[in-house]
Amino acid sequence: MRTWTRVAVPATLCGGCNRQLLKGDPVLLIDLAFLGGKMIHRVRCDRCEGPAPPDLPALVETTNAITPRPMTKFHPVLPLGTPLADFRARQSGEREPGEDG
Repeated sequence: MRTWTRVAVPATLCGGCNRQLLKGDPVLLIDLAFLGGKMIHRVRCDRCEGPAPPDLPALVETTNAITPRPMTKFHPVLPLGTPLADFRARQSGEREPGEDG
């Protein structure tokens, strides 16, 4: 399959003339599929494969940044009416009233 697109990663090399392609340059992507199912991708510049189509859209840059959200406070999940356990006292070996030894 042959698809015209623009270079998204700078310093890409053309497979035909070994020219360094800059970000936004038009390239022809050639995908070859073999019997094993493995795809082979070829990149050709507009000088090697002829002029790019005039209706080729401009490069749209996308980011992988996550939009920050304010931190939320998490409350401990205990049954209703259960007091919070004092873990330091429990580790020291002291038992609370009503606990079996």
